[in-house]
Amino acid sequence: MGHGTGTEARSHAGGVVTVESTIAPEAYTPGPSRPAPAPVPPSGPRRFGIERVSLRRTFQLIRSDYVRMARHYQFRLGPWKAVEMSTLPAIMGLVMYRFSHYFYARGWRFFAWPIYTLNMMMTGLDITPSTVIGDSCLLGHTVGTMLSGRIGRYATILAKVGVGGGRGPSPDGDPNGLPIVGDFVTLGVNSTILGPVRVGDHATVGAHSLVLDDVPESAVVTGIPARVTRMRAPGEGWFGDSVEFEGGSPS
Repeated sequence: MGHGTGTEARSHAGGVVTVESTIAPEAYTPGPSRPAPAPVPPSGPRRFGIERVSLRRTFQLIRSDYVRMARHYQFRLGPWKAVEMSTLPAIMGLVMYRFSHYFYARGWRFFAWPIYTLNMMMTGLDITPSTVIGDSCLLGHTVGTMLSGRIGRYATILAKVGVGGGRGPSPDGDPNGLPIVGDFVTLGVNSTILGPVRVGDHATVGAHSLVLDDVPESAVVTGIPARVTRMRAPGEGWFGDSVEFEGGSPS
């Protein structure tokens, strides 16, 4: 019994039959190799460590800031009211920040930094072009407010708020160690968030508080250094915003 070019030998010793096979294995012919999977692209084109923002998206963000302020102060947002709002330092500062971030994220720093400087001169608002702020930001007062890091959607930023680094690199490798603030967060008057900390969604930082550690989701923190004083109830509104508005999106 044989296969291919192999041979088979049998021997009998002490009633035990042993089989020695010299059957040669069939030659293996490899099939066509499968192409390597393509690498997964990032979520979006990046420049200087942040995602690029289209001009259309920039105008959408600006519109969301207008809508947020109009809903907060409960007035109808029409064309003439939009023109009037454009003269307010809070709106003016956010608009200039949005454009400086647009140019910075696309790598056009030559345009980003002059707009940033003009913003500080005209409104007293210091938001670095690299800062990322989500839609529907409500800014109370501009003078003395300094923001650098990542801030989520529906942020409420009152007066003289400071958000920045300066305490060493973050665990995820960010050399600047900037804070990451979640969605629906309220930052009280003269509150400060320093270093590579994370502030959870729906959290509230009380007035004159200094945050040096992570803040849990839905927590209210106060003091120097800030400590959790209570937890917000699910769906609890804050600073005049209704529960329905917090759960929805501006349109």
